[in-house]
Amino acid sequence: MYCFIFENNTNDTYNLYIDGEYKLKITNAKMEKFELPEGSHVARVEQVTGVFLFPRVETWDLEVGCDNPIVLKIR
Repeated sequence: MYCFIFENNTNDTYNLYIDGEYKLKITNAKMEKFELPEGSHVARVEQVTGVFLFPRVETWDLEVGCDNPIVLKIR
């Protein structure tokens, strides 16, 4: 298992999905840390607060397998 860190540096709340599965809701200016197994993964975040018409959605392809943590930041 390898460390994965999601850092939200905005004033909004986001839902985080890994491989299409909901993992957590991260509020503004927070950081969450958890473990992922080695291999390929897809991370997706969807904005749930501060949305007028279109929520911000971002997707990353992750390759987990090194000793360094993966850090994704929303700014």
